[in-house]
Amino acid sequence: MPPFGWLIGAAAMIVAASAVIKLSWTVHDAWGAVPAILIEQLWPIDKSNLAPIRLAHFLALAIVVVRFVPADSRFLLWRITQPINRCGQHSLQIFCLGIVLCVLGHFIIAVWNDSLPAQLAVNAAGFALMIGTAALISWYRAIDRATAPV
Repeated sequence: MPPFGWLIGAAAMIVAASAVIKLSWTVHDAWGAVPAILIEQLWPIDKSNLAPIRLAHFLALAIVVVRFVPADSRFLLWRITQPINRCGQHSLQIFCLGIVLCVLGHFIIAVWNDSLPAQLAVNAAGFALMIGTAALISWYRAIDRATAPV
């Protein structure tokens, strides 16, 4: 990462500001006395295309992560982070599976039950399926490499 201190500072400010704004929206939903910062100006955020504010947030978050999380970080080797690492190693397959699971989950919640426990169960099942799929792909590729002729 080039040593642009101003860029890292600006990115950190964008990430911090967006975290405060989103947290204010979440707390406002639970307790109406807390004001929802910039909700009229920013909501609804259009997720069907790449809105400039979403792109700026993504780039700022990427800059902060690249700057403060080294590639050889010890926490990336922890046992608990391995499922996330596997999902990242097979990101295209997991992304495509996530799209299918999102549609299926929306259907289940819309038809069956839209309560909070049902939503948590659908999300937990989706996470488990994505992690299991990433593990299965890793296992299959390891076997494929072991049996490949040299």
